[in-house]
Amino acid sequence: METKFLVSTRFVVNGLGLVLSGELKSGSLMEGAFGRTPKGKKCAVVKIDVDGVRTTRVNSKQKANVVVKYVEQNDIMPGDIIYFE
Repeated sequence: METKFLVSTRFVVNGLGLVLSGELKSGSLMEGAFGRTPKGKKCAVVKIDVDGVRTTRVNSKQKANVVVKYVEQNDIMPGDIIYFE
């Protein structure tokens, strides 16, 4: 199943990186997963938080904060869907 993450907000945390807040629309997402932005840029999941608690996996219909690397804040906009492998 294709993994889709809908971005509601994004922000940078010094020392941590780019954080995407949103909802996993389908599939499941784990730390280390690779994805692509709508602009075609590759990103990788570094850390996942659900309700302020770190976890290694999030499932469909869950809201989460996902820390990603290899992309910058202007590469991803609210409303974007990130497709993960």
